[in-house]
Amino acid sequence: MARLAILTKDEIESLYTIPTLDDEERSFLFHLDSDDKTYLESLGSTPRKINYILQLGYCRAVNYFFKFSFQQQKQDVDFILRHYFPGEPFPKKQISKNYHYDNRAQVMNKLELVVPPPDFEVSLLREAKSLAKRHALPKFVLQELLDSCLHNKVIKPAYSTLQNMVSEALGYEQQRLANKLYTAADKPLRAGLDTLLDNEDLFYNLTLLKRDQKSFSTTEIKRCVARQQMLKEVYVDSLRAIVVSGV
Repeated sequence: MARLAILTKDEIESLYTIPTLDDEERSFLFHLDSDDKTYLESLGSTPRKINYILQLGYCRAVNYFFKFSFQQQKQDVDFILRHYFPGEPFPKKQISKNYHYDNRAQVMNKLELVVPPPDFEVSLLREAKSLAKRHALPKFVLQELLDSCLHNKVIKPAYSTLQNMVSEALGYEQQRLANKLYTAADKPLRAGLDTLLDNEDLFYNLTLLKRDQKSFSTTEIKRCVARQQMLKEVYVDSLRAIVVSGV
């Protein structure tokens, strides 16, 4: 089954790719306070220090961690060398994976980020189901989940994970409402709703209700009035079913 399309390609990239920065943004995102400088003094090599500054800046920008090479991020590395390590050569080799994750842990500690607990995705799905009761727009539910991650200082899950959560939450809510309304609807209401879905001259009755009448002939006027009367009865009965079901 295809995943629910929620965000555009550009929106996904803004959340899950390393941002392209100008010098003004680099000055802000790569800014170091006294704690950062103390940590950098404990590191043995300039490449390890550059890696820390890059991770810090990128996480500040998008609340996410990335794997990258110095060459891939050359403009950012050049900026850091100019501002913090003038005269140092451009790094020829990448730092080890262990050093990379040591720096990541330090960034998380600085920004007070936490590792998602084992049941975090379960609780996030529960929140998505609650949000789906208030709004059926997938983008609204996803944005609220992202805001929840920020509020709880947890690194956001992968986009595909959020897609699945939103899809499951909306599907669950749709089924919940359908079950409640079906239970509350009596036979006449069900028959009226079925009539709206009957196919007439290649158009569903529900579609025909929104179309202008073909002419002002007596037959056409009577047909139009009959449709509107049917809709009124279905509307009144549906409201009663909604109230009874408590949806």
